[in-house]
Amino acid sequence: MDFVEKGFAQASETSKLLITLSTALVAFCAALVNVKAGDATLFSPSTLCEKWLLALSWLALLATTGVGVWTQLAITDVLSSGTEQNPVTPWARKIIVPFQIQILVFTAGVGLLVLYGISKLFSE
Repeated sequence: MDFVEKGFAQASETSKLLITLSTALVAFCAALVNVKAGDATLFSPSTLCEKWLLALSWLALLATTGVGVWTQLAITDVLSSGTEQNPVTPWARKIIVPFQIQILVFTAGVGLLVLYGISKLFSE
């Protein structure tokens, strides 16, 4: 296995890992956060700001999954278009753009989730 193949494998595995982590975070939070008005738990949002933080975090994490699928499709497209005369590289713009967006959206989602946790920690 040469370095180009390893590059494609690492890009694919990292993208899949972000898909898995984002989906797991949403599922974990949904299991702990009770959004019913009458059944408040420690993790339930109590203010409008907390509700927005949680909702935006979940949306960003779900967007990570969608962009991850885009990244996987881009990797497949680039790999399938390679030939002996025109070799492919994992640094193709078709892969780099969705991959960077996926990392950015995942980081934003986790950041918003951390802000929600801090908000819950310091609320009365």
